[in-house]
Amino acid sequence: MTGEDMALKAVIFDMDGVIVDSEPEYQRVEMEMVKKFNASITLDHLKEYTGIDSVTMWAHIRERFDLPQTAEELSREEERLMRRYYESGELKVIEPTVSLIRSAHEQGFRTGIASASGKDNIAAVLRRLDIGDYVDAAVSGSEVPRHKPHSDIYLHTAHLLGVVPEECVVIEDSLAGVAAARAAGMRVIRYAAGGSREEIGGADFLVSDMAEVTLPL
Repeated sequence: MTGEDMALKAVIFDMDGVIVDSEPEYQRVEMEMVKKFNASITLDHLKEYTGIDSVTMWAHIRERFDLPQTAEELSREEERLMRRYYESGELKVIEPTVSLIRSAHEQGFRTGIASASGKDNIAAVLRRLDIGDYVDAAVSGSEVPRHKPHSDIYLHTAHLLGVVPEECVVIEDSLAGVAAARAAGMRVIRYAAGGSREEIGGADFLVSDMAEVTLPL
């Protein structure tokens, strides 16, 4: 039996851009942080880092603008500033994804979240959306040695879920995330909101509306 033929047992979700639309708020916070150092960065430049872990992004920005803080300090500051958005309910919720998480769990699938965001922000989303009981494992990028596009976070999540990679499908929005899931040997659905990003990026399926995703695949 090939990996593609193995029965699906687990669904793993990215969080930012799949469960909540946090990208505008992240970009706002990042632009404000850079502005504090009398520098400016364009929205187009920030979009280049979509799906890349925070420390790597800030290492590049720090070098470009010669910022005094370390990349790790800047990343922690960003997570702190973002927490109010996660906790306040200001972030737009992608409701079909929330419904899919509940449905997947109720159908007996193992469900996981694998996100570059910090553990506190993941926990805040689980609380706000009241889906903690429907998620069997939630892994932050801070818990693995290498970040997306490396496979570490997805392999670790599968381990916690008690499944092998070939039994998983991942739902991702970024190219880095798709690459990470493919490197882990998992099936991948790429969610491109509103059909704005047509590149499938190595995913098995491309959807523009999360309501298009139903289980079993």
